[in-house]
Amino acid sequence: MQERPVPPMELSEPRYVFRDGDRALLVDRKGRKYLLRLDGSGEFHTHLGGIPHDDIIGLTEGSWVKTARGHNLLAVKPTMADFILNMPRIATVVYPKDLGAILVYGDIFPGAGVLEAGTGSGALTMTLLRAVGETGWVVSYDTRA
Repeated sequence: MQERPVPPMELSEPRYVFRDGDRALLVDRKGRKYLLRLDGSGEFHTHLGGIPHDDIIGLTEGSWVKTARGHNLLAVKPTMADFILNMPRIATVVYPKDLGAILVYGDIFPGAGVLEAGTGSGALTMTLLRAVGETGWVVSYDTRA
């Protein structure tokens, strides 16, 4: 049996580069996560020290940044689960472990149509939109503006 050749990886093009206005997730040595929106004039502060947002903008995902106090933080693009777990608590947030069960038991698939009662924080709405894809639809109804 002949082995298929493995195409070379393109190392010249980074997977993701942080830009002004993007969200970034900083992870410290103990696994604590800090979600922030990058602003060229902003600065992130933690008990480990501060980091100007300009030090992160232009870096590739997976880069290490050093705080003013000399601590290293890993800068990565947040996943949807990271965003949901760190989003403001306007209403009760549906957590990732429950979102998977809702998609399975609700039989949500690409192209499906979904009616959601109560938008709330939007965590479930974002997950439903991702699951139904471009060919599906989600209508979310909430009594509050």
